[in-house]
Formats: sequence, C-alpha cells, structure tokens
Amino acid sequence: MKFKRILSYIGIFLLTITSNSYVMADSELVSANKQLPEIELGMYKEHIAAARKLFQNASCDEITDYYQNNNQIMMEAIIFCQALVAGGYPVKIRFTPYPLQERLLLEMKKERALAAGFAFWSNSYSKQHYYKSIALLDKYTYEKGLYTTTDNRKLLNIQTVEALKNFKAVSHRTWHLDWSEISCIGSKKLSVTSFPQMFKMVNLGRADYLITSFSNTEDLSQVHHGIKLIPVPGYKIKFPDSLHFFVSKSHPAGASLFAALQNGLKKLHNQGIIKKAYQKHGMHNQKVKNWKTIGCKPID
Repeated sequence: MKFKRILSYIGIFLLTITSNSYVMADSELVSANKQLPEIELGMYKEHIAAARKLFQNASCDEITDYYQNNNQIMMEAIIFCQALVAGGYPVKIRFTPYPLQERLLLEMKKERALAAGFAFWSNSYSKQHYYKSIALLDKYTYEKGLYTTTDNRKLLNIQTVEALKNFKAVSHRTWHLDWSEISCIGSKKLSVTSFPQMFKMVNLGRADYLITSFSNTEDLSQVHHGIKLIPVPGYKIKFPDSLHFFVSKSHPAGASLFAALQNGLKKLHNQGIIKKAYQKHGMHNQKVKNWKTIGCKPID
C-alpha cells in the first residue's frame, strides 16, 4: 500500500513535469510563430523589384552588404529597417511603388503613406507634415561627379570650368539640387523622368554628362543598366544640403515609428554603421579629396 502511494506521487510528479514541458514548448512555438507588425514604405518605381526581393527572405538586421550592387536606395532602405530594429521596433516591410518623390511626399501629407524607404534632402522638409530624422549625411558631405562616356574625349579633357558651358547635362527638373547645380555650372540641360533614362541619354550622345555620386571602384566608374560612365577628372560638386528620413505626422503610426527610428539611427551613427554604408557609395572618397569643387557655391 505504501509502495502504491509512492508510485502515485511519482506519477503525479512526472505528469506535472510533462505538462509544464508541453506548456513551455507551446509557449516557445507561439513566440517563434508570432508575426511581426507590418508597415508599408514608399519606394521609387524603378527600385521596387530590388526592394521586394531584398526584404522577402532576409531579416534586415542580418544584412551586412551595404553596397547592394551599387544601389544607394537599397542601402538606405536597409539603414531604415536596421534603425527600427535598433530602436526596439522590428517590423516586416512591404513596399509600394511611386513614380516620383513628390507624389510620395503628397501621400505622406494626406496620411495615405507612412514613410519612404529612402532619404530626402532637407529642403523638401515641411515641419507641418513630416517628422525629420537626424542627418544621415551633413551639408557639403554629399559629393557628385560629372559622369560621361569613356569616348567623350572633348569633355574628359576640359581645362577650365567655363568650358562646361559648351556641353549638355541630363537630369530631372524636379531634382532641384541637381538642376540648380547644373544651372550654376552653365551647361545646357535636358530633363528626363528617371535615372536609367539619364544613363541612356548620355550613352546615346543626346547629353554629354549626368551628375551622380562617385563609386568606390578603382577608376570611380559607374555602371548601370549595362552602361559604363566615368567622371570628368578634377571636378566635383558638393551639395549644400543634408539627407534625412521623413515620417508622416498625420499617419496614425507616425509618432511611434519615428521615435524608434530616431533612437535607432543615433545608435547606428555611434557604431559607425551609417558612415560605413555611405562610404560604400563613394562618400568620403579620398580619391577625389583634392578635386576642385564647382557649382553654385564653389569650395576650394
């Protein structure tokens, strides 16, 4: 009788352990399968396929390739996501395509869009409508070169800034800083609707050059859509503005997302991650350190 009572106690003890084990296993299973909150970010139409592919499988905090096949927009999308993770706001991101940043900014004003997965120049900021993050790049940090084809010897061999008045540049008239800098240089201007078209126009000879950031390749060349362009040696433009993420103030999730984003960006800055990411895209490039700065406010 005493032996049976002991067996009974042992049975209850084992059942309790087993039950607790199932509860713990169940809890872990629920935790593992718990869905991350989902947010929707605006993205340039020509980058939408790359963005969806990049974020489809990989967790953004595990991504260390900031070069992303020479795609600065994708790099900024990674930084945006990693800042949210660092700020304690991990999410699953979906991307919605927009043809122009003006359209996206308008949708953010009307609370139909939460934020963009890329950075804006500070001159697009509206205190009434957007939260503005700390600067990803400060004023006069973003440098661009004048990129042309390898066989445009006349342009590649110019000796003075004044000679640029004899050439035609291609850009988008809504890219206000680029358009303004080209105007100050004095070149003729051609406006097209997308970055890929700019490369095509230069390659076809309908424009002599476009302005874009320096690459980190040995010859500083930029290759997009199978077209290789190289910078006119000795000249660069420094943009008199800073880069920031914007978040909609009118969107219901705007305030909480921005708080986490801002906190996370500070951490990434302190870790040197943001500077490292932009270096992959030609910023802080020592090869052009002594090149002459031209444009609206030349700096020697």
